[in-house]
Amino acid sequence: MAVWQLPFDQVRAELAVVLSIPEGAAEQLIVHASSLVRLLPKTLGAMEGGELGWEFAVVIAEETELLRSIGVADTSVESFEHTLLGKAEGSTLRGFKDKARRLRERLYPETIPERTLRAYSDRRVQVSRASDGMSWLSLYAPAPTIEAVWDQCTLIAAAAQGPHEGRTLTQLRADVAATFLLNQTMDENHIYRPPTTSGNADMNTGSGEIGVGSDVDSGGGSADSTNRQHFRQCLTR
Repeated sequence: MAVWQLPFDQVRAELAVVLSIPEGAAEQLIVHASSLVRLLPKTLGAMEGGELGWEFAVVIAEETELLRSIGVADTSVESFEHTLLGKAEGSTLRGFKDKARRLRERLYPETIPERTLRAYSDRRVQVSRASDGMSWLSLYAPAPTIEAVWDQCTLIAAAAQGPHEGRTLTQLRADVAATFLLNQTMDENHIYRPPTTSGNADMNTGSGEIGVGSDVDSGGGSADSTNRQHFRQCLTR
């Protein structure tokens, strides 16, 4: 059986194995290559002539595919492709991406909501293994969500800083995020508010524990209720 007769899933899987890349990346590679061969002859010709790199061609393929998805006429797409090829000359990849996006949004503003919806559907959490027993955890989500998560982690980390705490704000922020994701308490992770001398039982216990106030069950309560209490205390501090 010829390669082109194989089921798409099988081709994608075999390509991923050969190139040692995830199947999702292999699928994108197939989609972009297909677009270049079938729909973007000028871009393909520029690549074959050594005038355009692969990454630049991918930008053109993605931008023109977005135009086709909203029903832009083929002649208009071809004109847009020609314009992008001109803008690619002398540009860095980052600069070219910005130029292509701005041009598309100016000429076809109706593509902006479509692009946003596509980006939203691609939200995910990823793990990247690092060395020395460490790893990276990446969360790709809508900007307001990410900003809110960052602000909450920073707020709590800042509340725990003081002469008793040797960790930096950056380290505390990471520990706070891990605490909430694992549904643990701040006390379990040794995250405490600086002790005060006012004896304010609503804000601190004698040990200066974050999130453990007088209205929390004396038995310790759940991590969820303790952390919710901490949020309230941080915001009214």
